Amino acid sequence: MKRLASLAALPLALLAVTGVQADTTDVKTQSRVLVPKKGAHCVDDSNCFNRYHPAIKPVARAKTGQLITFETRDALDSDLNVSSQPKDLAAIDLNLVHPLTGPVHIEGAKRGDVLAVTLIDIDPDEYGYTTVVPGFGFLRDRFTEPFVANWKLNRLEAVSDQLPGVRIPFNGFMGTVGVLPGALEADAWAARTAATRTSACAPSRRARTAATWTSSRWWWVPLCCCPATSMAAVCSSVTCTTPKATARWPERPSRWAPR
Repeated sequence: MKRLASLAALPLALLAVTGVQADTTDVKTQSRVLVPKKGAHCVDDSNCFNRYHPAIKPVARAKTGQLITFETRDALDSDLNVSSQPKDLAAIDLNLVHPLTGPVHIEGAKRGDVLAVTLIDIDPDEYGYTTVVPGFGFLRDRFTEPFVANWKLNRLEAVSDQLPGVRIPFNGFMGTVGVLPGALEADAWAARTAATRTSACAPSRRARTAATWTSSRWWWVPLCCCPATSMAAVCSSVTCTTPKATARWPERPSRWAPR
């Protein structure tokens, strides 16, 4: 009876030993902080914002040396997809560009410190796009009709049915990375901007601009009051007068709002 008991216990012992073993994939050596994407658009996402303002609160905290994974949105925060056509560009609201994920508070960082950030990896979505929106961009005078190239992405390359035979090697990069300003820095910016009101417009340069807060959105106005009707107009050699508005910071901004 004792012998049978010993043999019966042997498979159980082997099973227990096998259970404590793990594949190398399960071995973790890094400490990670994840800032996930929530909802269809930035306005639905508590981890998304689209302005730099000192009153915006962090959504996560990280320590020096930790890895932070940001789940990001496309630059237009759009509903475009691989079947999108040029006519679909009319539905894009260009006031909602550059949705940002975060911010993340770095523990131990103090005012005046320089944050050294290393971008380790960029994992692309399976879809991306290139658009020509009439009236938008540097070459709007040359390209007046809407166009969209729908890209199929992977770690190696991007290909598009709209550009047959073209394969673009993958070389992902971040569109925007920054640090939220403190209240003192924001005040210094506003003072510096206001000081430029007395300077002269440089010939052949675009009018400088300042932001002002009005009715829950940003309005951009020419800081240099040149004879211009839009931001794209070029300043001539004239002396600037008092602008229509100067830069100031709202006391209680929302995390997201049209520009």
